[in-house]
Amino acid sequence: MKAYGIETLAGAIMPGGTVSTASTPLSNNSLAFSRAAAELGQNAFLGSRVLALTRSNATVDMVVLTPTGAQRIRAKKLLVTVPPTMDNVGQWDLTYSEAALFSQFTYSAAYTGIITDPGLNITTNLLNYGTATPFQLPPAFGPQGFEAIPFKDYITMQTGLAVPLPEAVVKQQALTALQRTRHLSPAVGVNASSPGSGPTFKAFKSHTPYALSVSTDAIRRRFYDDLYALQGQKSTFWAGAAWHTHISSSLWRWEEQYVLPPLLAAL
Repeated sequence: MKAYGIETLAGAIMPGGTVSTASTPLSNNSLAFSRAAAELGQNAFLGSRVLALTRSNATVDMVVLTPTGAQRIRAKKLLVTVPPTMDNVGQWDLTYSEAALFSQFTYSAAYTGIITDPGLNITTNLLNYGTATPFQLPPAFGPQGFEAIPFKDYITMQTGLAVPLPEAVVKQQALTALQRTRHLSPAVGVNASSPGSGPTFKAFKSHTPYALSVSTDAIRRRFYDDLYALQGQKSTFWAGAAWHTHISSSLWRWEEQYVLPPLLAAL
């Protein structure tokens, strides 16, 4: 329920229910981010990393390494949306509480990609289900599914793993699973007139670290109460999936309700 929202779950399991998704008029959800970058203009330092960070209850002072060199930034407040793992933020000026909380996070690996294969004719989405597991969950981490998109000969793939693996290994797992569906699913046809040379990747992206979580013992010790209490300390506000969910619409609503109001009030 936390991951998908009550509306999506109800549509998926209730008799006669439907699952709805949101997109832009051009079927390009990345427009939201490219237009945000355009709005920020030269104040958006893409492809940059933090070299030094000093925070107080009044100001934030940081140095970032951009593709064109180092840049110093001074601000009243800081909004952090990266996954708060120690690999990402461990070199910052963390407080004892921040370090104690962030060091408890574990995560899985997630990968997405676009595959093309003129020899296949996929007319519906393919999901990996277990045939003899509770709730038909996949028996192990691996390719989670392939999705038909409105572009001829192209499909998307999603893979989840317990730990990160090399890109070549993840790609081969996905291609092997896709080839296997030729014999297992009637939704996968073969274009005799265009046999192709087999599936190949046109794009690939790692979303690791993904799905940050902590132990049940940590939750019993009120980990998330302590995590949410960090908001506003040392002029810093936190957002992102680790604080709520990986579903963009739900996450944005949560941030609009619980992060932006105190951040704007503090300026």
